Amino acid sequence: MHNGDNVLLIKRGLHKEHHPGKWSGIGGRIEANEHNTPLVACYREILEETGITQDAICALDLLYIIIRKRDDIIFLNYIYFGKTTQTNVTQTDEGELFWLPKNQLPYRQFSKGFAAMLEHYANRNPADRAVYTATAKGNDDDLFITWARCEDF
Repeated sequence: MHNGDNVLLIKRGLHKEHHPGKWSGIGGRIEANEHNTPLVACYREILEETGITQDAICALDLLYIIIRKRDDIIFLNYIYFGKTTQTNVTQTDEGELFWLPKNQLPYRQFSKGFAAMLEHYANRNPADRAVYTATAKGNDDDLFITWARCEDF
């Protein structure tokens, strides 16, 4: 979530199973009734984790779909980038929320997958609103990601 030159990130709680203490975007799980509407899930998660309401969000674009398999579970992550007029946030037990200037992002510790997505995003043409898919294999110590522009065939 962006507000001017600031980005809203969460420093994940140390109690989290995956990537404890690492920086990340706002996110969560799609509920069973939301599988066909990931945008609805995104608005819900933003509200639950930040207190930012849908009417305070002026843009929310799906830019990435990342597919990864861990053990017998296939994860499908929908990554939205948005803009908001609301800067006050509600803290939750997920971690600690911070508005950070974009130039501070290189000094934060992200998971390898999140860092790779941010690098891809930083190298995109700002006018490029296409959705990119990524397949990932390996783990955070040895991660390999393949990026592809999602297009009709």
